[in-house]
Amino acid sequence: GSPMRIAGVRYETGVGVHAHSEIVVDLGGRYERFVSYVGVDDEVYPVDTRGSVAFQVVGDGRVLADSGVVRDGEPAKLIDVDVSGVQRLLLRVTDGGDGKNDDHGDWASAHLVLAR
Repeated sequence: GSPMRIAGVRYETGVGVHAHSEIVVDLGGRYERFVSYVGVDDEVYPVDTRGSVAFQVVGDGRVLADSGVVRDGEPAKLIDVDVSGVQRLLLRVTDGGDGKNDDHGDWASAHLVLAR
């Protein structure tokens, strides 16, 4: 219920998840770009300082973007990928390879840009 915050920066929109998660979006080839800031939500920092996740954007079964491991307290990373012609978009968050404790990942300010 609280606002998303990554490294102290507040985001008004987006989706917060717990690893492991997958969100499927049917694009129908109508969009040009997917854009989002990604990171570990501050709700776990510095309580335990163990949160770590990795974000992947997959279009029609092909990895379009991979954030690598992102840890709590680190600034958000920008993901900005071409999704032209993509029918099915998958937004995946993994546990960063060290278990799922405190792995609260944010897709902050996530949005799609319509194809022209």
